Amino acid sequence: MKRLASILLSALLAFSMTGCWGNRNEKPQSSARPSQNPAYSTPAPGSEAPAPSYTPAPSCTPDPSCTPVPEEGITNGTSQNAQAAAAAAAPEPWALRLVNSSHPLPEDFEPATRSIAGYDQRLFDVRAADQLEAMLTAAQKDGSPLYLVSGYRSIRRQTNLFERKVQHYLKKGLDRKDAETAAEQVVARPGCSEHNLGLAADIVSANWYEGHTDLSEDFENTDAFVWLQNHAAEYGFVLRYPKGKDSVTGVSYEPWHYRYVGQTAAAEINQAGLALEEYCLKKGICG
Repeated sequence: MKRLASILLSALLAFSMTGCWGNRNEKPQSSARPSQNPAYSTPAPGSEAPAPSYTPAPSCTPDPSCTPVPEEGITNGTSQNAQAAAAAAAPEPWALRLVNSSHPLPEDFEPATRSIAGYDQRLFDVRAADQLEAMLTAAQKDGSPLYLVSGYRSIRRQTNLFERKVQHYLKKGLDRKDAETAAEQVVARPGCSEHNLGLAADIVSANWYEGHTDLSEDFENTDAFVWLQNHAAEYGFVLRYPKGKDSVTGVSYEPWHYRYVGQTAAAEINQAGLALEEYCLKKGICG
């Protein structure tokens, strides 16, 4: 009986040392993962741990759909605001069209125009009308109210104006040829006026206009003229026929005549003290 109890005790001790888990030298599997990389595996006892395998991120070069997302407001290193400002300041070829006796418009020329706010029958090229309105509004806010005497004129109306001036000189005793020569110093021939282009505006002050029956050089003595000299270029306008440039423009000094050329060209023309003819020649865009 004692022998049987001894055998049973020995068997029980052996079972407790091996257990139902097998060899006690085998490490129990842990629920903790040493690495999130599925290529990683637990090394065998006594061996060096292999270097974890690495799969590089896909390259964006071969796949056009894999394009890095730029930071908000940035496009190719340039802010969207800067791009918009650059576009607004870029030269506008249509606004630099030269119109004079050497560069007349076609007889059937007729630009797209619209009315300027606050005026009846004051038309202007639709591409520059907003800038003209903005300039008039700014002058009003600055205490220098302006008055738009005229904008776009059809070639037909220009013909009537020119002929009326010719008749004025014919009555003074000039022959037809001399009368036309004298007339075109004051009123452009049909198709040769910037008013026919739709980008020219005769502008004076409201108070000055009330006391005058015609446009004259003494407008330059007004605060409104000073304001235009200081701010017109900000809206893309220049004094088209400056003092001392009549030999270049073919037109005598007109302190009331402003031409839309765009902000970039206006700034460059003013800085260099050029007439539009000189500017176009310098830029190689005459014709």
